Amino acid sequence: MRASKTVLALLTIAAVAVAQDSAPAPLPAATGELLLAAMPDRADLLVHTPDLPALLASTDAAGIGGDELWAAAFRAQLEHWGAASGSPERLVDGGEALLRAADGEALVASLRLPPIGGPSRATLLALRSSRRESELRKALLGVLEGGLAGLYSGVPRQEQVQSRPVTVLTRPEGRLYISVQDGLVAVADHPLALGLLFRGLESAGEPKGPGEKRLEVRYGRGKERWTGWMYGDRESVSWKAPNDVPLVAHVPDGPRVVVAVATVEPEDSPLLPAPPPAWIVDLDPTPGHADAVVLLDDGEAAACIARLEVSTGQPPFSVVVRPESDVVADDLVPGAKPVAGGASHVRWLRAYATGTLALPLPGIDGELLAPIVEQAEAALDSARPFHAWTVTEQSGEVRGPAWHGPTTMLALRTLHDLSRRRDPGPAVVRGDGGAPLPTPGVHRPLPPPTEDREAPLPEDALPEDRLPDDRLPEDREPPPREE
Repeated sequence: MRASKTVLALLTIAAVAVAQDSAPAPLPAATGELLLAAMPDRADLLVHTPDLPALLASTDAAGIGGDELWAAAFRAQLEHWGAASGSPERLVDGGEALLRAADGEALVASLRLPPIGGPSRATLLALRSSRRESELRKALLGVLEGGLAGLYSGVPRQEQVQSRPVTVLTRPEGRLYISVQDGLVAVADHPLALGLLFRGLESAGEPKGPGEKRLEVRYGRGKERWTGWMYGDRESVSWKAPNDVPLVAHVPDGPRVVVAVATVEPEDSPLLPAPPPAWIVDLDPTPGHADAVVLLDDGEAAACIARLEVSTGQPPFSVVVRPESDVVADDLVPGAKPVAGGASHVRWLRAYATGTLALPLPGIDGELLAPIVEQAEAALDSARPFHAWTVTEQSGEVRGPAWHGPTTMLALRTLHDLSRRRDPGPAVVRGDGGAPLPTPGVHRPLPPPTEDREAPLPEDALPEDRLPDDRLPEDREPPPREE
């Protein structure tokens, strides 16, 4: 088993698993972009890989730990999750079976939906496999007994969504809908999300092959969408920029930098793996200069304002602003080359291991990453490199290396907001570490959803005669939620 586990794999394990015992003949290869093609455009937070095994294997070349250490951390995390049920071995067996059988594409997405039968922001996870339904159900039983049964205490029952059978787990906070078919496992906390996926699969046609693409990320909708790709050993992120000039700043590349992002002004950016503190957003922009938000290894942030002293002939430098003082320039290296941003090698992973950066998925033990980080750092031949991101002639495009580039950071931010049920867009964090608060943007505000939460289902959601069983006509009240 190739065990270079990623945050995406851990998220998948927490919900469902697929089996690995070989009984029936396997289905054809499940790689490609069928799930991606089936997703509606309203999915404004999305992370997709056309070939999960290839994505996980690519971490080796990027120098992010070794297989044995990732396997140990993976198993320890499952044991931790399964301890509450008293049967951690069941969750471990089911989770490891998932990784052996997840030989195709995988997707996790979030989208706004009417809160009838589910939350107003639904979460959907789906994966394709070459395994048959009987094998998948066998592993699902282990996941139910080893993990989900402790969270969803209600008696599981069978329902239908768009004429397809689903297993429904209940608890006071909501429901979980699980669909298992030949070659497909799909899980959602809203029945309409499953219905939209099923309808999309019916009209998606033949799946496009994965090619060299390893990852695709979508953050936002329409003209406000940021889209990232990982092809081979390179990454690229594109968005609709407010001007025609490629954005760069003189970003310090000192030894304490985790990730840096050039911006029009010091505010939030989806290329940051987590929202910056509120004081960043409150800083006044510098006219005629590009700024950069820098996350440091102590968990703090800094705004680096790039200036050019033309009259004195001095080289450009960065004035580093910190919350406890007006200007500090001695803890970061000034005079860096103009870049679109960048990340220090493995330092973002260490920030998760030490807790100085908020994990994208709550419930994961960051300390389990420490041995992986230590091995990756010990393998460096020289000082830790700073992986700079570059721009192209076209504004609104940034490129960087795989696993240290802008797509990786966009994926981490997307998972961060998805797991916290946040709408995509600029955010700040309370000083007491509370939940993120939305804040208006200046150069790229992402509009709030326009759906009326109390309105009937959208006409384009599902045909009226194929609504999930718990859907009711407009003139009837919905049934009371089960406790």
